[in-house]
Amino acid sequence: MLLFSIGVYSNFLKVETHRLEAFADAVLAIAATLLIFNVTADAPGAAVGHAIGQAWPSYVGYVISFLTIGMLWMNHHAMMRHPSQANSTFKLLNVGLLMCVAFYPYPTRLIAEHWDGGGLRPAALMWGATSIAIGVMFNACWWYMIFHRKKMAPKLSAKTITAVKRYALPGPFIWSAATLTAIWNPKLAVLFYGIMTLFYMFIVRQFEGVDVGVGAKLDRAWVGATHSISLVSD
Repeated sequence: MLLFSIGVYSNFLKVETHRLEAFADAVLAIAATLLIFNVTADAPGAAVGHAIGQAWPSYVGYVISFLTIGMLWMNHHAMMRHPSQANSTFKLLNVGLLMCVAFYPYPTRLIAEHWDGGGLRPAALMWGATSIAIGVMFNACWWYMIFHRKKMAPKLSAKTITAVKRYALPGPFIWSAATLTAIWNPKLAVLFYGIMTLFYMFIVRQFEGVDVGVGAKLDRAWVGATHSISLVSD
């Protein structure tokens, strides 16, 4: 009877973790789907063709935002490989993360609507602020799990923790630098957002504790660059 109870409790914890990941998948999928509603080409009759061509900022915003949400899904999936259970605090942190992600369609629409107008700067700042908030919440989830790894993720490797320190921890600061760029050149800031998205897509396997492919090459390049900077500063 005791062994049966332990087995049921263990399965319950696994289900809780899986339910959290399923909920995250649903939120991310809905947020990605909503992005298409920001792509519009409203025009009467024969003017539709011209309107489709003029709507290219909407396409750019859609592509970057969809890739960003895809990158977030990949990173969240990598993070959820490690915990064997999720308590209320960890679930609440994940809810905060998903709330920020679900906000992405709004700044995306602002970017598309104000690409050639004076409203692009606040739109780009809003997009950057959303990315900063997501970076902060991702770090909160990661570090809560790391600090409680004995109970939550006993198999979490030192390699993964190093990857979190190297890539996740500086994330909000790098996003902040890109966001500040929007003050004087919002279009350049949007380009930086796209570059950051691609970077985190390629290094996502580092959070899984795997050192293969393009992610490994970027990892070595990152280490080499930081080492060179330290030598120059010395």
